[in-house]
Parts: sequence; structure tokens; C-alpha cells
Amino acid sequence: MGRLFADAVRFRERYDRPTTDRRDWVSQCQTRKGDQVSVAGINAADFYREAASEGRVWTIRDFEGFPAPQGDGGRAMPFWSSRERVERVIARVPAFRVFDPFEIDLAAFIGRWLPGLDRDGLKVGLNWSGDRAMGYDVEPKSVLAALAAEAGRQGELSSS
Repeated sequence: MGRLFADAVRFRERYDRPTTDRRDWVSQCQTRKGDQVSVAGINAADFYREAASEGRVWTIRDFEGFPAPQGDGGRAMPFWSSRERVERVIARVPAFRVFDPFEIDLAAFIGRWLPGLDRDGLKVGLNWSGDRAMGYDVEPKSVLAALAAEAGRQGELSSS
């Protein structure tokens, strides 16, 4: 995961530019010769950057609680870096329409949620997207390390 995340960050730094349609931006960037990066990689990099700068993350819940669907690599609980991202998935994926967005303060996510997920053997789904709500599922300790690194990087940028 570390190498993929680093590749996505370098890719974003090289080609980041504003656009009204993210899908167009991703397809344009993926066609550049020699640059192969997935949407999931870009979304994971965005998760760390946006969560660190906004100070919160989002998940989903219904009357039964928080879902942690089974995937190829085990069970993962999905989290998003913005309300807009989670609302887009809820609107787009029929199975998710029964859920509501749920905001979590970043300190609580780091201090309670990540250790709990680790204890329960669950992974963290990062900014799942698309018609099937897909993306990277990462070990909680790796998410903690990446958030700490991103917070440090953002601190360095703001002090320069």
C-alpha cells in the first residue's frame, strides 16, 4: 500500500489541476505515457490529504449500525474524506441507499475507531467510489501512519 500511495501522491503533484468533472481528469491523466495509476490510488491519496486538512471523516450507518461488507481481502468498513463523496456513493449504489452519512471527528477516528477496527480485524475502505463502491481496503495501522505523515507534510507546508 505504501508504494501505491506514494505513486498516487507523486502523480497528483505532477498533474493536479482543477476540473469540473473528476472522471475527465482521471482519464486524461491515465492516458499520459508511462503514468499508470488507478482511480482507487488517487482516491486514497485524496482521503489522507482531505481528512488531515478538514479534521473529519465520514462513514455510513443505518438503524442496524455501521456496515463492514466482506470483500476479497476480508471485511472492510468504508470511510470517506467528505460528505459530498459519501452522498455521491449513497445516491449511485442501490445497496447503499438505505444508509445515512455519519460524521466522525478526526481525533475520534484516530483514537477510537482505528484501534477498534484493528482489534476487530477489519480494514478501512478509503473513499470508495463508482457504481459498485470500490476502492482500497487498508489495515488501520497503515491508515494511522499515512494520516500522521500527511498531517506532518501539511504542517511543513503551512510553516514555510
